Amino acid sequence: MPMTLEVDGAGRLVDALSKFNKEIYKILQDDVRAAAGLVAEDAKRRFPGQPMSGWGPWTLTTGTTGSSGSITFETGSRDLSYDSGTVTRSVRPGARKARVRGVGTTGIRGIVSITSAGGAIFSTAGHKTPDSPFNRTLVSRFGNDYPRALKPALFAKGPEAGEMIDDALERAQARFGLS
Repeated sequence: MPMTLEVDGAGRLVDALSKFNKEIYKILQDDVRAAAGLVAEDAKRRFPGQPMSGWGPWTLTTGTTGSSGSITFETGSRDLSYDSGTVTRSVRPGARKARVRGVGTTGIRGIVSITSAGGAIFSTAGHKTPDSPFNRTLVSRFGNDYPRALKPALFAKGPEAGEMIDDALERAQARFGLS
């Protein structure tokens, strides 16, 4: 007896593909990631070379050093400095299922993430605490449109990326046999 699968809406399509046809699901993820890549590439161009003089090496200690017998516990640290090359390389597109608690998967979305601490600080500094000298300088030079670089890139390339995602969903639906 043949089985009929009806998919109603993007959420159900994405769920069905991820469960029943991983190959088409991977293609869909790649297409959505490529759409998010438009926004990521635009964002990379919007990060400044050096936002502030003196924002050089800046390390945050994340632990303590100690020893117990012959075992030494080392201090961890995180580099918070801003290096434009590191920041632009850390801007990455991705694709994830869109979910709503209590509803489940509602679709698929493209995301742009910044893995560099310096880039993340530049993007959001001053949002919650605008009165520090560091944040006042960033706000005066780059404004308070948060997240910096990402939001303008989203407004510039988001509509085109959205169309690409819609097209990718339609192609995935056709490949899955649901025209």
